[in-house]
Amino acid sequence: MSEPSSEFDVEIDEDDLRQIDFVEQEAISNLQGTASTLQSQSSNQIASVSSQPAIITQSSRSPTTYIRKSNFGPSTTSLNRTLPWLAPSSSITARNPGQQVKGRSRANEPPTHHFIDHDAAKSWIYPTNVSFREYQFNIVQRALFDNILVSLPTGLGKTFIAATVMFNYYRWFPKSKIVFVAPTKPLVTQQVEACFKICGVPYSHTAQLTGNVQKQQRALAYEERRMFYMTPQTLSNDIKSGLCDPKSIVCLVIDEAHRGTGNYAYTECVSLIRKKNTSVRILALSATPGASVEAVQNVITALCIARVEIRIEASLDLRPYLHPRKIEVVTLALGQEIEELRDLFAKVIQHFLDPVRQLNDPRLQNPLNVSLYGVKTARDSFMRSNAARSNPVLKFKVMAYLGVVGSLAHAMSLLTYHGIQPFYEKLVDLRAEYESGKGKPSKTKTELLNNKDFQELMTRLQILVDNPNTVGHPKLDRAASMIIDHFLQMEDQGQDTRVMVFAQYRSSAAELVRQLRRQEPIIKPTVFVGQASDTRGGAGMRQKEQTEVLHSLVDGADLGYPKV
Repeated sequence: MSEPSSEFDVEIDEDDLRQIDFVEQEAISNLQGTASTLQSQSSNQIASVSSQPAIITQSSRSPTTYIRKSNFGPSTTSLNRTLPWLAPSSSITARNPGQQVKGRSRANEPPTHHFIDHDAAKSWIYPTNVSFREYQFNIVQRALFDNILVSLPTGLGKTFIAATVMFNYYRWFPKSKIVFVAPTKPLVTQQVEACFKICGVPYSHTAQLTGNVQKQQRALAYEERRMFYMTPQTLSNDIKSGLCDPKSIVCLVIDEAHRGTGNYAYTECVSLIRKKNTSVRILALSATPGASVEAVQNVITALCIARVEIRIEASLDLRPYLHPRKIEVVTLALGQEIEELRDLFAKVIQHFLDPVRQLNDPRLQNPLNVSLYGVKTARDSFMRSNAARSNPVLKFKVMAYLGVVGSLAHAMSLLTYHGIQPFYEKLVDLRAEYESGKGKPSKTKTELLNNKDFQELMTRLQILVDNPNTVGHPKLDRAASMIIDHFLQMEDQGQDTRVMVFAQYRSSAAELVRQLRRQEPIIKPTVFVGQASDTRGGAGMRQKEQTEVLHSLVDGADLGYPKV
């Protein structure tokens, strides 16, 4: 691993650095050639190294025909798109009379203030160091000229699209800056390495900036470098402090773009840049842009998106690149232990449902089925009723009891779906919250703390949690059995294997790891979590620890880390 000479230099393997230098010398030095020069190259001179980008250049035969030169030989592709700075203004204006759309290249938009390399702008580059995929090619050519939100399932090439767009803007605008923002430092580091391998922008022109880089070093980076990988908070702060000139940014790529709503730093970055610079291309990436049309529209509005390119697993152009998956739904009984805890807890909930039974709300009838969402909707319905408006005493009473019921309903869902440990932690936090409140606790909170069923429940939970042989949920036991069977089968066949298990709560993951450790050394499990501490103060994993675990899993290195 090469040592960075500056705080903002990226760390990269020596082999990768040598490959980048080679590509720079053999490929990038030729990217400024004219279209006619590129057209005259013979097919046996194309892609002399496997990682050299292919050339897509405007042909002299037709203003809308491009030549795609790849490792497999030249081929022609007819595109109904001419580079906007090469097309006659009248032709585009005729197709879009009077149309001015934010985030789109249009002839009637004001000229850009960025310096353009007109020779480089006669062509755009599409890498062929990976297999050609039609959907990626189509999205790239649209993302070059429109502000686009790209939604692709994980693992289908969002980073490839971003790297290609960034590389072409790097060529076209040699005095401007290209910025890639990602929400966390590990994601920033991951994208740096990925983009290097795809397009190989000169190492000396790239900087990785996070809050850990000193302000003076960041200022130096903005003066010396052109390609930046950073967190949105750092970019926002540097624009506001004057370290980064927003007018110098010609391309902004936003990873995990679904975060770009409300007061999140992505929204602020786009707003700060566009206040002084409307000539900026924005490419937003997300595997899950939103759960509803309204949520997606919020992202589109906040990030100044003009076009959406969404693909799902059922999309026809993705099917050739998807691996078949076998999905098996396993239904399990809760088991006697959890059922007994559930029934005892139902008595506690029923105690707080009885005072509001006069509402006759079906969502508040059965303590076993009551849910946090049901309590919230029942409360909202009551607040709109005449009884709530005309009887303040009743209103106060109902709100107090439903507040407790809502917290208990959430705990019930944790017991049912996630197990004993998350359930116990929720109740411990709830009890601590009620006991530590300022002044005398309210009547309803005191009722809960003094409730005999609640006290018995907490005592039983404490005993179970302290017992190392307690299985928190039947699904954890079943998952452990399936994993063990898988490893034993692979061992009999002499095959190496890895297993990844996703859990919503860290305590569930820790419980599963605890069970699997009984099978060491056949199985070596570990918990892989983010850097942030959990709500109970449990430490997260540092970036170095995350990287070491990933390398041990992917490369098979024996670092003492588990294989699950």
